Amino acid sequence: IGHISRLRLCSSSGGGGCREPQPVVVRFAPSPTGRMHVGGARTALVNFAFAKRHSNGRFLLRLEDTDAKRCKPEAASDILESLDWLGLRPDNADSVPVQSNRLDKYRDAAARLVDSGLAYPCFCSEHRLELLRRHQRAAGQTPGYDGKCQMLTADERQQLMAAGERSPVIRFNMRAAAARLLPSSLSSSSSTSPSTIRVRDLLLGDLSFPLTGMEADPVLLKSDGWPVYHLASVFDDRCSGVTHVIRGREWLPSAPKHVLLRAALDSVLPSNTDAPPPPPSLLFAHLPLLLDWRDGAKLSKRKGGGGGSSGKDGPAVATEIRELRALGYLPEAVIDWLVSATWTGRRIGESSAEQELAQQSPAKTLSEFCSAIELTEQCLASRDARLDPAALRSAGLRSLTPELASTAAIQAVRDRLALADGIEGSPSDAELHRCLATLRGRLATLFDVDSHSYLFRAPDDSAVWQGLAQLLSESAAAHCTADSLALSAMDLLSSMTSSSLPTGSVKKPSPLHFKAARLLLTGQSEGPSVREICHHLGSDEVHKRLIKFKQRLPLTSSSATADS
Repeated sequence: IGHISRLRLCSSSGGGGCREPQPVVVRFAPSPTGRMHVGGARTALVNFAFAKRHSNGRFLLRLEDTDAKRCKPEAASDILESLDWLGLRPDNADSVPVQSNRLDKYRDAAARLVDSGLAYPCFCSEHRLELLRRHQRAAGQTPGYDGKCQMLTADERQQLMAAGERSPVIRFNMRAAAARLLPSSLSSSSSTSPSTIRVRDLLLGDLSFPLTGMEADPVLLKSDGWPVYHLASVFDDRCSGVTHVIRGREWLPSAPKHVLLRAALDSVLPSNTDAPPPPPSLLFAHLPLLLDWRDGAKLSKRKGGGGGSSGKDGPAVATEIRELRALGYLPEAVIDWLVSATWTGRRIGESSAEQELAQQSPAKTLSEFCSAIELTEQCLASRDARLDPAALRSAGLRSLTPELASTAAIQAVRDRLALADGIEGSPSDAELHRCLATLRGRLATLFDVDSHSYLFRAPDDSAVWQGLAQLLSESAAAHCTADSLALSAMDLLSSMTSSSLPTGSVKKPSPLHFKAARLLLTGQSEGPSVREICHHLGSDEVHKRLIKFKQRLPLTSSSATADS
């Protein structure tokens, strides 16, 4: 899309003059019917990245709550909080439009369409419509409206309105709009009755949709005066000066309807002086879908999250952003995960083939990544992709490395360590970077930090003795006691952290000795190697811990040997 976005828009007045390209304006417009899930977050990410890729690009948020029965106040709050947590802050965050606050505007737009003959009131009852659908299915036809009310005269409409038996819906007169409004660039027919509508998609190319295969005269305004999605969405896109509609591929069938409705609104509404002029033609990018790992189904709010539990098909992916946050994943990890599922062969912190050829450093932050990516069929994953739990954990491991950990990530680790008992003071940034280096490949979430607080405090004696007892029960050292094993481990650690020669009690350390040494220093049976731990703690801290542990040893023979 790079060359498209940089085109200079030349006037057709014959003067040959050109004007600067219109700034890119994109939007993320979720319905607050459920909490933010990763599918919606991916759509927001692509819109955010595309806006930041372009000079003066704007990323807008809009809450589409016209499905009043299903909308939930807590869902709207969750969407705003999730975007903020992910670092995808919209440019209109302080004044996010909510569609339920704009009903008068949609009703006015519908009235203007009716006055111009591009829409009409429909008085058909639901009973008649259901009978019509049954008849059409029985005849092997595609169910759809038959246009009965379109043929009503003005007097007949007035009589029905006066009778007041039922409030009408407002339907869009598709064929009248196509014949009157579609320029040749948006229709493949040069006749007065275009047969197809052309949609420009940045990923799929130019697409043609036959009018005969589209929904006949869809409803724009319901009988209760509330707009349907199509009217409200297209109206708001126009008012906001949206230049590119980037959304999931499930919305592709609606694109021709939106192209035609946009043209109809442009013809009846006054120019919006508060927003940039509408683009000469609406550009779309319909993204491949993200699929649930468990069953390959499209991710949806109605389906609900996975909660991180495991199923018969393998570990489930938590699908809600709040679930991922509750599991301890950093926002950088979630973004990296979505990036790897969206852009072919790309991850934040890894250079692309083009960057390697140009000897450029890899993008280490979201901002740097946005400035480097493109939205093209070649760069974007072209097929629907299942979200892989292993890829999420891999992204988590990458987010907690000293090279990629952000300032916020370092602070999150510090806050997590503050919950542990026995840590005096607050670790410095340098100490935390050393911690991440020592634990490389072991930290995927903040909760993983809990089992490694030993890097900042000595372990509890009870954990050490329980670990030694467990270690002996699993070993074949029948004549070794926990006391003697602890003394042997202390001798091993002394020899590893001083220039003096070993005392001789452990002439050839075995794996059992190294495991015991790790227990003495950490209270853990698993973790970094003993040498890595000693290197991180330093000789002084190792000796300090050994001295304290020895002082608390049960009375035992000082001549205990390592029979193990």
